[in-house]
Amino acid sequence: MEWKNLDDFYEKYDSSVNVKNFAARWNLWHAMDAAGLLMKKGLIDREMAYYLMGGYWGLWTWKKFEDIIKDQRVRNNIPELGIWFEYLANEIAKTREKKGYSTDIPKDWGAMKPGN
Repeated sequence: MEWKNLDDFYEKYDSSVNVKNFAARWNLWHAMDAAGLLMKKGLIDREMAYYLMGGYWGLWTWKKFEDIIKDQRVRNNIPELGIWFEYLANEIAKTREKKGYSTDIPKDWGAMKPGN
């Protein structure tokens, strides 16, 4: 998924134009939300969440969709949308920093195509 700005995102990926992508995206976001909530409630610790997310997956995915999720909180009046996903990403970032790893998202991450 690639987009230039919010309008471009909604033209390409809004649920009204791309139901398949919407369903896949929401499933991913909710899985990340669930992992963050489990960690917040102490059912898994930060290290477990870090390794469940491959040490980067939750953080980089959050960074890719952060502006979209924050816009949808306002646009759709869902202020709690992705709050545990955001929490998860922040905790993964803390773990990466503690390990001396970058928290920057690679430029081409998320743009990979099958066969690349």
